[in-house]
Amino acid sequence: GGGTQNMYTKEEYRFQNQPDEIMKAARQTAGLSESDVANAIGCTAAELLEMENGVIIPSGAEWYLFCHLVRISTDSFNVGYSREEHERNLTNVGKKREP
Repeated sequence: GGGTQNMYTKEEYRFQNQPDEIMKAARQTAGLSESDVANAIGCTAAELLEMENGVIIPSGAEWYLFCHLVRISTDSFNVGYSREEHERNLTNVGKKREP
């Protein structure tokens, strides 16, 4: 159909300043359930769902724990999030980089 054309390629697309979209995409990319993440960051699954839907914003502590759990930068809130980059980083965990 019509509509505006996406200015970004799939690879370049970033979620910026959208903690709800980053949280949902990053959790799914990491293969974690809502209850896995909720238990790890100290909230209920219902609260996590509200964070992922933009109803509430995660606290600083929740964001920090979340980012470390799913292995994304705590600064992704400012610099943006790429699902492709996240998948590469998850794949490379535990592998030594080629010199």
